[in-house]
Amino acid sequence: MDSCKSVTIGVPVPDLDVASAWYRDLLGDVEEISPAPGVRELQIMPACWLQLFVAEAADLNPSVLRF
Repeated sequence: MDSCKSVTIGVPVPDLDVASAWYRDLLGDVEEISPAPGVRELQIMPACWLQLFVAEAADLNPSVLRF
């Protein structure tokens, strides 16, 4: 069996377009995919993806993500 060695870091956001633009500005020219409606993933390293997904305001919790 092949083992998949990758990491996906999920970040809930209230507005997918605004968040995607902000992270693309921060990260520069990175690969971006949209694997499902309401989800975007940015490849931040060779087997590491930043996943942005839409969440309601009540479901947003404070978190820390450092680059």
